[in-house]
Amino acid sequence: MKNRRRGFSLIDLLVVIAIIAILIALLLPAVQAAREAARRAQCQNNLKQLGLGMHNYHDTFGTLPPGHVSPPGDKLGRYMSAFTMVLPFMEQAAAYDRTNFSLSPIDVANKTARMTKVATFLCPADPAPPPEFGGTNYAFVAGNKPSIAWDGKDSEKQPNGLFYQISKTRFQTITDGLSNTFMAMEITRGQDHVNTPQRAYAVMNPPLPGTLDPKADRGDKRAFDRGASWMVGGFLQTIITATMPINSNEFDLSYGLLEGGLSASRSFHAGGVNVLIADGSVRFFSNSVDARMLEAMATRSGGEVVNQ
Repeated sequence: MKNRRRGFSLIDLLVVIAIIAILIALLLPAVQAAREAARRAQCQNNLKQLGLGMHNYHDTFGTLPPGHVSPPGDKLGRYMSAFTMVLPFMEQAAAYDRTNFSLSPIDVANKTARMTKVATFLCPADPAPPPEFGGTNYAFVAGNKPSIAWDGKDSEKQPNGLFYQISKTRFQTITDGLSNTFMAMEITRGQDHVNTPQRAYAVMNPPLPGTLDPKADRGDKRAFDRGASWMVGGFLQTIITATMPINSNEFDLSYGLLEGGLSASRSFHAGGVNVLIADGSVRFFSNSVDARMLEAMATRSGGEVVNQ
């Protein structure tokens, strides 16, 4: 008499499927956590490379590059950013050589350079589609005041951070200490069809008031130029102010590309953002960090006591 092989019963099959499902449920968070750790590490490396480039620039010229500077005769109000000036010190000489600094960054002659995607300027954790005009997920810090503009004359109106209009900050003038001062922070890139604080910002008509109301109306929203181009210097493009909590639930508030406003450092990392410190180090700041610490570390010579 032949022995009959016993197959799987329906119950056996269901048990096996249930076990597999449990294993997947247990492993999936670990896989996602590993991927996020890799993205966060890559983001930190990007900022370290930016910091190294800035230090090399300072060693060469004796100052940091200006936050943004207008090309001669520019009537469009579009300014070259600090990113363009640090390119040769970050192994991006090709993009630098294609940039015509005598013209506006949005001039057709600068289109090829402006569309160059520099991987070091993009955080891999940001799921936004690849930017058309070489976007950025990092912005330089103008200070803890709303304004990013300065005419070089009235010292009372001079922003108190490292990067702003025609700034030329020397390390010697950072009396708060390089290790206590922000250089650059993460930002998220805009998407017009996503009307959230992470992607869009509110627009107000200039002029920029002396004191901004944190609860000001945030009715009119826009997003397309937020972090859209590393070449264009301006508020929420390549410069921010440390005037709102990290990853704030409120919309950033802009009074103009060259004026400034209220803004927060934002990212898609869980629980906080990566920040480049003036000494070249990179630290992770959580969403719950004290607002007074943010404001203190945004200044170059405020004399605040920073408890880290």
